[in-house]
Amino acid sequence: MKSYKTLGTIISSLLLTASFQVNAATSIATQSHVFNVSSGTDSFTMPNINGASWVSESMGYQGWTHFSKWGFMDVTKGKTVTIVVDASASGSNVAGFHPGITVWYRKTNLKAASPNLQYMNDHSYGQSDSINVINAKDDSVPPVSVGNITMDYVASGYDTDGLGDKFMVDATTGMLKPHDGVATSFYGPYLPTGFNTTSLANAKKISDSVPGKVAVTFTATKAGVYQFVVGGLKPDAGSTAAINAGKGTGNVNAVNVSVTTN
Repeated sequence: MKSYKTLGTIISSLLLTASFQVNAATSIATQSHVFNVSSGTDSFTMPNINGASWVSESMGYQGWTHFSKWGFMDVTKGKTVTIVVDASASGSNVAGFHPGITVWYRKTNLKAASPNLQYMNDHSYGQSDSINVINAKDDSVPPVSVGNITMDYVASGYDTDGLGDKFMVDATTGMLKPHDGVATSFYGPYLPTGFNTTSLANAKKISDSVPGKVAVTFTATKAGVYQFVVGGLKPDAGSTAAINAGKGTGNVNAVNVSVTTN
């Protein structure tokens, strides 16, 4: 005799499986800073940002979690927030550094300073992707429950001033491609076909005529925690920012970050 599971039984089984699923979480506590955005401007010099961390060849052209820096802030609904990363000669003066920024809304009842928010789900991140991970636990012994890591993508952008071989998108495939089709750029064919770089392609290309400086602005549609990442991409060949870029070592770049609300 054949037996059939009812739809209700199947759904219950799936929910039970999901409730016991555990996902890894990786700590970013030592790379994080909480910004005060109640009013005015709060600035902080973020140390040791790798010159190829917001776009990393080592991470499949995604962002490199541990060699970027992370900001957290409690934002009131309706507030307009502007994040400025300035590695230019008039800012941090890190030669050859091109910054990128991504902002997410963190679905949580916690405050920005909570230790339980100082985690990401992976060693890499998509520059324009939302994140939804349930039942995350860190890899300590014994493991510590982090809860859900749910982050809605808000905005992203990167510095294109003086970038050299620009990011170009193939109109048919939507993939990024080498600027000249051959391996002559700083990291060889820096924008390879064959990698899913849609997330990067969706980021805003920002030009303010100042190489090394970029600003991203958003208006909070919800009150709560907003999380952002700061990293570098395509450092100028032979520059300070290019020292060991993409290798995760020699992170000598201390870059000024300011957050302004109104």
